[in-house]
Amino acid sequence: MKKELRILKKIIWYCFDTSIFLTTLLILASVLVGLVSTVRVWTLGQIVNQLRFDPGLITLLAVTLLIREAAISFGYYLRQVLAARIKLKMKTDLLRTVNTMPPLIQEINDTQLKIGRAFDFINHHFETSLSSVWILTADFISVISVTALLLNYSWLFPVLAGLSAVFIILIRLKQDAAMHAMYKTQYPNVQLGNYYLNALTKRESVLELRLLKAQTLFTEKFLRISQQNLRERTNYFMEHAYKGSLLEALVLVAGNFLSLVWAVLLLAVSPDFTNGTLSIVINGILTAQNDLIAFAFNGKYIYQAVLYGEDYWELCEDYQHAGANYQSFERIHAVELKNVYFKYPNSDVYALKNINLKLKLNETLGITGANGSGKSTLCKIILGIYQPTKGEIWVNGENVTNKNYILRDSGTVFQDFVRYELSPGDNIFFGCVQKGYDQMEIMEAAKKAGAHEFITKLPDQYAAPIGTLFENSTYLSGGQWQRLAVARGLYADGSFVVLDEPNASMDPQMEATLFKQF
Repeated sequence: MKKELRILKKIIWYCFDTSIFLTTLLILASVLVGLVSTVRVWTLGQIVNQLRFDPGLITLLAVTLLIREAAISFGYYLRQVLAARIKLKMKTDLLRTVNTMPPLIQEINDTQLKIGRAFDFINHHFETSLSSVWILTADFISVISVTALLLNYSWLFPVLAGLSAVFIILIRLKQDAAMHAMYKTQYPNVQLGNYYLNALTKRESVLELRLLKAQTLFTEKFLRISQQNLRERTNYFMEHAYKGSLLEALVLVAGNFLSLVWAVLLLAVSPDFTNGTLSIVINGILTAQNDLIAFAFNGKYIYQAVLYGEDYWELCEDYQHAGANYQSFERIHAVELKNVYFKYPNSDVYALKNINLKLKLNETLGITGANGSGKSTLCKIILGIYQPTKGEIWVNGENVTNKNYILRDSGTVFQDFVRYELSPGDNIFFGCVQKGYDQMEIMEAAKKAGAHEFITKLPDQYAAPIGTLFENSTYLSGGQWQRLAVARGLYADGSFVVLDEPNASMDPQMEATLFKQF
């Protein structure tokens, strides 16, 4: 429970940290809506007592209803504005967390699932929880004020209304816990289903699936997963929502019946208990019950926000300062590995064993090996992306083992390079962002990598959109993408360059040019 309360405090803190002014206005609007509900109940009772047309009371009722609707509309507008700002802030914080997270941790499947659920929380659950906090505040004020009004006539009325609502709250809390457990269980299957769906719709895989005659298989797998998830959700609603709704109805009927019996008895024996009082009591009980149930219903969304947002808060708390202390090497003279061993998380097998090598300025070193022998892993250790399990790393004569460091004076091309579906110029520029966008140097890097020729044939050349993201994007072959990746590494113009099988998709002519370059 302590963890849930701590997370709830963080949600409230996000509201005030984003905008104290908007949050304060939202709270005031909520309080106003809650108080107006009690005024409405009292006014209706006075109108019944008068048994005649009373302009003052009618005007008060009209003004009360007008104020309530205005406060609700104003609150809705404030919620939309505040939610948009908070979601942007949360996405920024989460992206900052992901960017400072150790790469090895980021690559773990469990971490990827957490990141996916965290973004899902921001996009689909947080705004609902914010609305619920606003409504919850209004309901709380309404319940307190209506309870105070009902206590003037009998303590039994608020007690009966409260007991029936408490049972409903407990029922719904149980439902929420079951729903969250189902959500976490289904999430890997949802991810797998989305993978099959994306494979059936993405340009890169549609053609191959058609040639392999595997489209039907992928479709069947997607449908099977979707149908399984649908069955589980249906079973959940039958077991929890349907049964829970019946139980809630029985509790409400019992509570209202007892309240009505007690009110009729008071009307018969007490001269102070008038028809107007009966109206106040009935409306007050219904209002209190509805507000308490709404309190529970909206509290459910807040509870969901705590549950679904658990991944978000854990990621931000665990890794928000992970990359705070990076040592930067502006010029690289030597990199040395001493007795380096490395194994991946959740694995007992070493990918690298007892590696000793020294890289010096103006030297070229080629490393060969079979697929899966650890060449790419070695590159990532040299660059400081991975930390060795055992052994030492020295840069420029300084021991940087278990330290975060950046080799500024370096260029890199990985075999699993990223295809940035923006423009050729951007793809090359990303190789050295700190240098800035230098058109002449970008073109020079493209020429060295053999990419300049096909770039100049594009409609807008270096500014042309490429890939499949935009309607007017130009589709590139695997070899063309690889040339852009090599140009990106060359644009850094570093004294230290790491090439991880950059020639995998190149023709022999370009491969010869690349080897001549390095």
